[in-house]
Amino acid sequence: MAVLYRGGAEKQSLQEYMGSEDRHTVFEAELLGLSLAVEMLKDERQVQSLMIGVDSQATLCATRHRRAIPGKYLVEAFHEQVTAAWKKHPGIEIILRWTPGHEGITGNEWEDKEAKRAAKGESSEKSRLPTACRGEMPCSQLAACQDHRKRINENSREWFELSLRCQRLQKINPSMPFPRFRKDTRNLGHWQVALLIQLRTGHVPLQAHLCRIGKAELPMCPKCNKADETVSHYFIICKAFATQRGHMVLHSITPLS
Repeated sequence: MAVLYRGGAEKQSLQEYMGSEDRHTVFEAELLGLSLAVEMLKDERQVQSLMIGVDSQATLCATRHRRAIPGKYLVEAFHEQVTAAWKKHPGIEIILRWTPGHEGITGNEWEDKEAKRAAKGESSEKSRLPTACRGEMPCSQLAACQDHRKRINENSREWFELSLRCQRLQKINPSMPFPRFRKDTRNLGHWQVALLIQLRTGHVPLQAHLCRIGKAELPMCPKCNKADETVSHYFIICKAFATQRGHMVLHSITPLS
């Protein structure tokens, strides 16, 4: 979507519905907006300069080179629009300006209104749109991959939440399954991650689990003989390890020198 102002007054606007997010990215929409902005010059006369406000740094950088990037054909379409504008308005100066969040832009409410219309599927007449936008626009490989990954994650989450293992994990951490686990364990060794998962799921060689799988006769803690040797009992409750827990607590609160 693009809105043209002249002398502080709203002149016209163009919008094009590209499709759903599984076919196109926001980056492509920003690139398309550049072509729409230049396209509106066709109906203008005696234009000496054009300033296009863009709130995407990535979009501005994409116009400075011709490297292979997602939506490269939109970059090429924009440069073709600029060339056509130079031919119709010799000497015109076209400036791209970064406008963070459209702050201080007159008519921002109208722009938001037009953008919402485009997001709902409304588009300007095909004859008013740039040639590159009049047919069906090619699907973005990046958007398709992102959508595929999103659906896989959603299906995996639904499957995992139905498992008994997830229910046990949620007793330890109600936010499970959560994506931060992979980030939190990125720098750990394989055996450390495996041990952490065993502790979280309760599948660890303590008496409670060994008894459950038939590898021990009793689930009782062999150190205190007062309760089942579960993960929480082993780490938090059992008095036989009070000294070790004390060392860990003292170490964690030692002030920095």
